[in-house]
Amino acid sequence: MGPTQLLQRIRHHWFPQQGSLVRLGGLRLILFALLIFDIFNYAQTIIPDAARISHGELPGPWRPVLFLELLHLGPPGLEIIRIVFGVLLAAAVLGFLGLWTRLSCWIAAFLSTYWTAIAYAYTQPHHDKVAFTIGLFALALGPSGARLSLDSLRNRERRARQGKDPLQAPKTDPFAMFPIRLLQWTLVLGYTAPGLSKWILAGPKWVNGYTLMGIMMEHNGPLASFFASQLWLCIAGSILVLFVQTTFSAVLFWPKARWFYLPGALFFHTMTWLTMDTGPYITLWLLLLAFLPLQKLPLTARLWYRKNRTPLRTLRRRTLLILLFFLFPAYVLFIFARILPLWLVLLTAFPFIFALILHLRSGRSDLIYDGGCGICRRALAFLRSMDWGERFRVFDFRSQRALHLKHPGLSLQELDADIHLVEPGGKVYKGFDAYRRMSWELPLLCPLAPFLYLPGIANFGRRVYRRVADHRSKIGCGI
Repeated sequence: MGPTQLLQRIRHHWFPQQGSLVRLGGLRLILFALLIFDIFNYAQTIIPDAARISHGELPGPWRPVLFLELLHLGPPGLEIIRIVFGVLLAAAVLGFLGLWTRLSCWIAAFLSTYWTAIAYAYTQPHHDKVAFTIGLFALALGPSGARLSLDSLRNRERRARQGKDPLQAPKTDPFAMFPIRLLQWTLVLGYTAPGLSKWILAGPKWVNGYTLMGIMMEHNGPLASFFASQLWLCIAGSILVLFVQTTFSAVLFWPKARWFYLPGALFFHTMTWLTMDTGPYITLWLLLLAFLPLQKLPLTARLWYRKNRTPLRTLRRRTLLILLFFLFPAYVLFIFARILPLWLVLLTAFPFIFALILHLRSGRSDLIYDGGCGICRRALAFLRSMDWGERFRVFDFRSQRALHLKHPGLSLQELDADIHLVEPGGKVYKGFDAYRRMSWELPLLCPLAPFLYLPGIANFGRRVYRRVADHRSKIGCGI
């Protein structure tokens, strides 16, 4: 391989032409959801500590991390912490929504670094936050708000004002993979470096079982006594840990290897939690999703749910479906339930579970709208911005001549009066009910769907929709 070919491969690895903007947008949603959780989680200790400092007390020995020490930053008081909390939370929410995304990412990355450093200044630092912080900075370096964001909606509105089709939006960008690759390489180094250090410092002796046994007994986790009493389990665990860590980079170059290494990493962190009381490291678990093609997950879920030609293939795919889309989220929710109130976890999880089941049990729906109506096109632009898995096939009844052949039961008068959603089974929703049904089918909107069923909301929504639809020619047509 010559230098030119090597450079081309490196360029393709970091800046592929088909880098998915939806994948990057999905990663942004995951990281900023974790950031919002971290902000409130650490606030339970940071704010009381800052209040003590403002009253002239030290909550404990001040052990600043390196960058706090280099910048000569001491323990902050309550006023500073309140400002940091407010600005950081605002940046995190805006980053999650994808509004002024790049600026929000930069502010959130810098302030979350400071926020985490303050939390660790009184306790033992955890290295899982290193990859998380680098991931936030990486998002600021790429087009993270190009899809699944309010910035995407604003761009569609801008296209509409320029006379272009707002429903069309870019799906790929050469810079879309750069933040993802940067996070992936950070994770690879985070796993590989400890494995190599074990080989360099201890060599093959590290897998004799006694080293791992001593570590377990020193930290004394819930299952430490059981595993430490079984030498063969300690030997097997040492071999597995060393193999997974030193060869983890395989996930970068052999995509199928992720089906071994990602569960292997999850199992590793679970066992260290149960035997060494290290904590769940849930941030690190969810960062591993950077190795998955997030843009393909909705379609992958539907494909795995369908019956295949052979029973063995069907069983294998449905087993993977259960593991990836049900058991792993259930495990994550179990961890969150140990920190957050159970009612809040269940309230958040229920819409996603229902939407996932609905997604698996039905195919793509047909969404029929009035392409000559500006309000309709703006509404469709918003739905397209939130449509992660391209759930809907969109039809303009004014320009789709063959539409009546596909749906002969719908007259032009009906289509002109209301937006229609036709499900694969033939069930038709129109007007407000179509929007309410679509909120279940879009992963990013399903948390709002239950509120559309509250008493009085349906009647109010139908009246508002009817008024807007009947007067749309006067208030927003022809974009």
